[in-house]
Formats: sequence, C-alpha cells, structure tokens
Amino acid sequence: MIRPKRTIITRTVILCGIAVLYIVLTTNGLSLLKNLVGHSAISYDATAALKAVNTSFGASLSNSSISSTSNQSIHAVEQKLEALPSFTFSGASPSLTYQLVRHRPYNLSGHSNKKDSLNKYECRITKPPNSKSIENRTELPSQNPFHEFSTYIQTNLNILFMGDSLAVEFGSWFQIATQAPHKTVLETLNKWQGLGADKAPPHGLTVASARHGGGVIAYWRLLGFWEERTAGRSLPNRGFGWYKRYVTELLAHTKAQGQGEQFHVLLFRISHPWVWSKGKDFVSHQKMTETVRMARKYLGRKVIVIFQTAPFNNNVVTTDDLRDFRAMNDLIRSFVANTTLSSVLLSDIAYYMDNVMQWNAHQLGMTAAAPKKDDNATAYLAELLKATKGDQRHHIAQVCSERVTHDSESCRGNMLSNDGLHLCMETLGPRLNANWACLIQCAYNTSIIVRKCERRCNEKYFTLDEHLLPAANK
Repeated sequence: MIRPKRTIITRTVILCGIAVLYIVLTTNGLSLLKNLVGHSAISYDATAALKAVNTSFGASLSNSSISSTSNQSIHAVEQKLEALPSFTFSGASPSLTYQLVRHRPYNLSGHSNKKDSLNKYECRITKPPNSKSIENRTELPSQNPFHEFSTYIQTNLNILFMGDSLAVEFGSWFQIATQAPHKTVLETLNKWQGLGADKAPPHGLTVASARHGGGVIAYWRLLGFWEERTAGRSLPNRGFGWYKRYVTELLAHTKAQGQGEQFHVLLFRISHPWVWSKGKDFVSHQKMTETVRMARKYLGRKVIVIFQTAPFNNNVVTTDDLRDFRAMNDLIRSFVANTTLSSVLLSDIAYYMDNVMQWNAHQLGMTAAAPKKDDNATAYLAELLKATKGDQRHHIAQVCSERVTHDSESCRGNMLSNDGLHLCMETLGPRLNANWACLIQCAYNTSIIVRKCERRCNEKYFTLDEHLLPAANK
C-alpha cells in the first residue's frame, strides 16, 4: 500500500526532531542541567574535583568549601533528580542552602552553660561524668569517615526539634551549624533564650534566633508523641505532657524576629526508650498521624514534618528487645512511606548508627555482618560490659575504643557514643546536619520526586563508604 505523502513527511519531521533532541541531550545535557539547578555536580570518585564557593558565606571559605549538590553523575535525566539542587528564593520565600566545609570544625569556644546539652553530652577525652563503665576516651584514628567535613547551613526557615534529650542534643548542634563559619559560638549563644517556667533543658524550650540567613532554630523537650489529650499534664521527666503556652511563647518569639507566627519544619524524634515505658506497642501510625495533625494545628498548616528512626542504644539488651526495636523502626518507616499526608519525610538515623556500630566493630576486630538496616546489632548483642550500680549495660561495639571481653567492668570509651544512648555530636553531627538540610531541600523543591530525593539523602549521608568531598589538593 502506498502511504500518503503527508504521513511520510510528518514521520520524517518527528524522526529528525528526536535525532536533534538526542544530540542536545548527549552533548549539551550536562551543561544545560547545571544551568537549571544553578550548581555544578561533583562525582564521588573526584574525577573532576570542582570547587564551589557560596559567596554569601564570605571569602573565609575560599578553597575549603564544597557545594551541597555534590553527587554522582549518571545521565542527564537522572542527574536532575540525583543532584539534590539547593533552592534559593528571593524576598520572604523559604530558603535553605548548606555546605560541606573541609577542616573547619564547629567553634564551641566560650561555651559555659553547664546545663545545656552541648556541655552535658559533650564527648570529652576525660572520663564521662554520666557513666561509671566508660573510662577516658580515645580519639578516632586519623583515617575515619566522620571528620571529612563540617556542615554549615544558611536558612530563613523557622525549624523546631521536638523529642527527648537526644532531640535536644540534635537541636543544639543544628543551631551551631547555622552560624556562619567565620563567627564564634559565643556571638550567637548570647542570643539564645529560654522560654516558659522551666527555662533550661531538660524541661523546657530553647530558641536560637538571628541565625545565618535569619531563621529561628528551636528545640522543645517532649516525651512520647504530641497529642491533644496530654496538654497540661506533667512535663518530662515526670510525664508525657506539654503546655499550650509554650506554643504561644514560641510563636511570639518568631514574630518578634520578623519571621512570622509559624514554624516551617518540625524534626520529630520518637523518644525511645521512653515510649517503651508505656508498652512496646505504644508507637503507632495513629499517634504519628496525631503528631502531624498537632504540628499543623499549632505550628503552621503547611509545616513539614520529618520523623526520625531511633538509633540503637543500651536499652536494647535481649533478643526480644532487639525484635521489638526493629519492629518499631520498621513501623516508623512504613508510616512515612505509605502516609497520604503531604510533606512527611524520614530521617533514617537508625540506619546511620547501625553503620557507625559496624565501623567501630571492625576497628575493634569483632566479627561483622554485612551492612543492612538494624541487623548488625545481632552480631554484637551478646558482648556487653557488666552492669554497674546506677549505670546501664553498654554494648562493647557501641561505646568502646578497645576490645574487651564480655562482662568486663569497663572499657576505654570512643568518640562515637557518649553513654550508649546520646551521641558524640562532635563526630556524628556533621552528617546528621547535612541529612536534615538535604531532606528539607527535598520537601521544598517541586522539581524532584520527594521519596527518591529522601532516599538519596539517607543513603548519601548515612552510608559511611561514600566520600562526599573530592580528594584534597596536594
């Protein structure tokens, strides 16, 4: 059959268009993509060691700064998703950028508030004050995956951390990450304000304002979940209650800073092991849904909620404990993955700390299983320090920097775990801060698929065998 001449011409035009599009994508796709996202991508193998300087941080960063969009180039289509581009809007629109800065640790000089979590949970080389089993600590070996960079964040967002003392620890270090690299903590600490009747942790609120970029970073200690029915009940550590006036005071503070009466992001830590005091089935999708509802009722109707899985800790002792602990984290993951609520994300800290424990066990010469979410704990569960009066049993692979036998009374501590529950944020904080900044970018960037972006943030910063910066110049 002879095809109509018009059909042949139409198909020819289409084929020519496809050919031109292919040439454009294969030859100019990368440069076009760079123009779209506003940053250059950096491959993990450092074949093109590029330097990106965020001029808003000032010249003090010079050659030590690397853009947060570092990632592995695959091809033009996937790269737009994988590059995790920063978003920066003009005016009062939401803005958050972050940088991984080599060889510039957070400056904590001048800090003297002994009640604050920065001091209370600081991992000093000397004997930890809150542990009888952990002796003086040993510095990490020079070749380790934790000291590669510090994370510095610039944002005009109001961000709230909520949960137990571990959430307070997280919030404190996120406040430090939002200072400009050339400033000292002392300059920003003077702006911290305690709110409410209980002004200092562990019972109340702490707010850091005038952050780099103008945002407000706060943390609020609360046990269990945020529920309407617990309003006015006993505060931590005596109960799971909270005060409505705390919300009023928080929002009055953000308004006074010119940031409006709202929070843009809530990072919520489910307070394990506190929740187990209510029964090991206390964590539920219903309570997580209620927490999201409360956040959007009291903090802002569009607030982004980031749930955190619980890291392995010294309250997981028996195999039954481990089974229930894994089930709890899987429930958190499944809620976030399947919820119909918008702007709910996951920070998989359990996966991070499992990898940290794996790494330390390898340093100690302990048998290590292949990395898999939460499963490494099985190999180390039976090797613990002896319980001492007033102290928990500690897992050797988690808290020790030397190999000791099971039921030893003590060991020399490491710079990873403070006391079997709280973390050495000096070591682990940069990757946590980068993960949270990355997730917040995912939630606000409408040009990418949020779940894939979320997964990439968790893999990128919580997998220890990925080098996030190019090789240092000789």
